[in-house]
Amino acid sequence: MAGLLEELIINLNKENDLYKSLTNLGSKKTECIVENKIDEIGSLTNDEQRLITDLNRVIKKREEQFKDIAIVLSLDNQEITLNALIDKLEGNESQASLIEVRDEILKNVTEMREVNEENEVLIKQSMEYVEFTLNAIKTSSNISQDNGYYGEEMSSGRNANFFDSKM
Repeated sequence: MAGLLEELIINLNKENDLYKSLTNLGSKKTECIVENKIDEIGSLTNDEQRLITDLNRVIKKREEQFKDIAIVLSLDNQEITLNALIDKLEGNESQASLIEVRDEILKNVTEMREVNEENEVLIKQSMEYVEFTLNAIKTSSNISQDNGYYGEEMSSGRNANFFDSKM
């Protein structure tokens, strides 16, 4: 049982490290969103996907470890959670380590969630700004092409265009 608990604690620490890494990437994404560094956001998103793949692998291993521990403790593997395991280990030396890693994971997941929510808001604001700008350009284009409705073209005989190109 002690070996199973040690392996679980090692795996939970790996999981926690991955949450920290995802949080750090999220913070870097925040900076890139604010500074409009689109290419870097794409690169960070690719890094994030790799970390999520690693995290899924660690979570799957943790689930297997919980099943093994449930068998040893004669529990239904659907009933066993980290909190239930901590309660079951009253007085065991591994209990303190599990409490510590659980608290760290909760702290880091909360921080990661906050960073992701901030990024979501920033991206939404950026999209709204882009939409506003496009609507302003479209409206301006429609006004400048009034086809003489008001007696003369507003652009002094030439179509106004926000995008001039030289060839």
